[in-house]
Amino acid sequence: MANMTPIKPNREMFLLDGPAYERTYGGPDIGQPQFIPLPTLVTANGSVVTQWQLDPNDLEMLKSGVPITLELQTGGSCPPMRLVVGGLDLREQP
Repeated sequence: MANMTPIKPNREMFLLDGPAYERTYGGPDIGQPQFIPLPTLVTANGSVVTQWQLDPNDLEMLKSGVPITLELQTGGSCPPMRLVVGGLDLREQP
């Protein structure tokens, strides 16, 4: 299992239309000691963005071809999502 660490999103890596604000989900500070706090950037268009830092073991696993797995605990629905390396263009699309 990978040991990726959630990090505060770097606002400069995203192209944004309008304001965005930071919000942290979960963690001991809100009575959820079983969860790591998840810092996010919430954009004007409703996107919620997280960023993760890989440790050296994660990088070696990816180099060897181990897949990246994304689990959403949403109760069975699947909202639109993207998984990318680097930043994103989060501007409103025409």
